[in-house]
Amino acid sequence: MKMTGHQVNPCSRCVVALVVAGIMMLPMTAMAIDDNHHLVKMPEAKQVSLVVGKSTVLDMPTVIKRASLADRQVADAIVLSPRQIYVTGKGYGTTNLTLWGKDDQVIAVFDLDVGVDLLRLRQHLNELLPDETNVHLKGTNDHVTISG
Repeated sequence: MKMTGHQVNPCSRCVVALVVAGIMMLPMTAMAIDDNHHLVKMPEAKQVSLVVGKSTVLDMPTVIKRASLADRQVADAIVLSPRQIYVTGKGYGTTNLTLWGKDDQVIAVFDLDVGVDLLRLRQHLNELLPDETNVHLKGTNDHVTISG
């Protein structure tokens, strides 16, 4: 039997696939294109956890010119002053909030995670089950996992 081209060991394909998957899982620096078509580095996203129906005030070190939310069904944001923004959890889920400064450069990106009020739930469980000291709660969107 005559062979043309070259054969690739099936095991080599697995190694290549694992290397590619590993590279794709590495943290990547967020990049954007500016008005002059230059690649610019975006600020690293800051994590903010919110509860549906509750809010927080984010203080910024520089003046905020503009704010944008990816999903207004999950959260709402209002600029209170040139350096403060008021963020409210509206619905379960995640979204991001991007803030621009006076020079139209992105000054901050916030990853907003809106979920269940685990603190209040924990207080209720402690009242109902005072002898249970090893209860653990984990919230994801509108779901709560209780273990212990």
